[in-house]
Amino acid sequence: MEAFVCSMYGKPNLTSVNTARHMLFDQHFAPKQKSQPLHKIKGTDPSNLPPCKSVLLEKLKRANLVASMWKNAITPESYKWAPEENGWLLENGRYVINWFEGQQVPEDVCLHIDDNVGTDMANEEEDETSTVPPLMSQTVTLTNL
Repeated sequence: MEAFVCSMYGKPNLTSVNTARHMLFDQHFAPKQKSQPLHKIKGTDPSNLPPCKSVLLEKLKRANLVASMWKNAITPESYKWAPEENGWLLENGRYVINWFEGQQVPEDVCLHIDDNVGTDMANEEEDETSTVPPLMSQTVTLTNL
């Protein structure tokens, strides 16, 4: 399945969506300077990148569950599998999408984000004449989510 997804995104020689995602990311967003590794990422649209392996797996689980429900729609028990084990989470009595399993952002990226946030906050404290409302100027780090 991964090789098929790689082909759909223009990388037919690859068999890993994570590798294809990384190569496409580097093609579009590679930094010009190593001192600013996230500089070119601001304002980017990653929707043209293939999903990573953990996201693809959850999408396949959900698609398989829905296909199974339709296949068994004329039987008394159309649910053969538990949604909680097939890409869904049960929260407050409702099913919500489980987008992926595992870590959201690689640790080395978090280190750069945290460094940039600290720099941005220091710059905001120095600039007392800022017209940005107080709530808009607060920055949330990914590691605190």
